[in-house]
Amino acid sequence: MIKKELKLQKKGKEKYFKLFNEKKISKFIIDKSLDKKCSLI
Repeated sequence: MIKKELKLQKKGKEKYFKLFNEKKISKFIIDKSLDKKCSLI
């Protein structure tokens, strides 16, 4: 089950990287959605 969740997260991450050209912005959105500490600086 954990492998399945990680696979879904990876696909979601790839989807966001395709939507946003700026990798910092897409990484920030992903980290915020996963409740990780992050900043744009």
